[in-house]
Amino acid sequence: MYLVGKVGTMVASKYGLSEASASGLVQKVVGLFTGATAKNASTSGGLSSLMNALSSGGHDGSVMGNLDQVMSNPEALKGSKIVGHLLGNRTDSVAQSLAADSELDAGQAKDLLATVAPIFMGVLGKETADQGLDAQGLLSQLQSGATEAKEEIGPKGTIDPLMAMLDSDGDGDFKDDLLGMGMSVLKKMM
Repeated sequence: MYLVGKVGTMVASKYGLSEASASGLVQKVVGLFTGATAKNASTSGGLSSLMNALSSGGHDGSVMGNLDQVMSNPEALKGSKIVGHLLGNRTDSVAQSLAADSELDAGQAKDLLATVAPIFMGVLGKETADQGLDAQGLLSQLQSGATEAKEEIGPKGTIDPLMAMLDSDGDGDFKDDLLGMGMSVLKKMM
């Protein structure tokens, strides 16, 4: 997991966390974003909006060569705007849940979301282009990891406000859905 490790190291430095804690948070956020992206893409118009954002929104992976800028100024790459598209009106409650489940306060957790968002979209856009994925291929890739790494997101109930939004298989447990999707996407990108 080079991406999670590299970004985790930078997040650890930015927020004064251990590398293990920071990498776990990055992994959790990537899982949340993947689940939210898959959920949004499965709605009417959501998939075409995602494909448009990836093809014309500057999400080509070049962000990976500029991680220092992302860490110091995520708004330069529209981090909060991306988070708003991914999480909608649940951004604050997600940040509060992340804070409750970590060493961050709610403001830092919200900043973390904004920091990881352009990286997530950049990697997703690069992978989509590199693999020549069409809309259905991207949706399939986002949904394919639902059974992978279920136990890695943390204790049941973590990030409760997103449970209903991200529980794509309707089993009442969102963690398997979002982390599996996130892990699958990241593994394919490495």
